[in-house]
Amino acid sequence: MKGTRIPVHQILHMMANGDTVEELLTEYPSLFREDIMACLDYAAELAEEQVTPIPVASF
Repeated sequence: MKGTRIPVHQILHMMANGDTVEELLTEYPSLFREDIMACLDYAAELAEEQVTPIPVASF
């Protein structure tokens, strides 16, 4: 979250511990709902399974 000095992992941990978006917005008045949604989107992208094909060796 550019310019906030609040690490993404901190927001994700707080949400994992049950904090709501509304509580986070109260706790961090510099945040917007879109910032929190961007954190969740970022985490989802990191969690996506990426399949890398392994080349078949030719003998």
